[in-house]
Amino acid sequence: MAAFEYRALDSKGKEKKGILEADTAKQVRQMLREKALMPLEVAPAAEKDKQQSSD
Repeated sequence: MAAFEYRALDSKGKEKKGILEADTAKQVRQMLREKALMPLEVAPAAEKDKQQSSD
């Protein structure tokens, strides 16, 4: 399993951010929908860390 960062909207339109463990980004989006959240962005967490460390 890998860690994925996500941004999603709840039923009131409030943005939520967090990290979920899953095999694929598709699985993360499915998990978010099951929690009544609308996924906006899902990306591997390590990928974002690499971008920040190269700055």
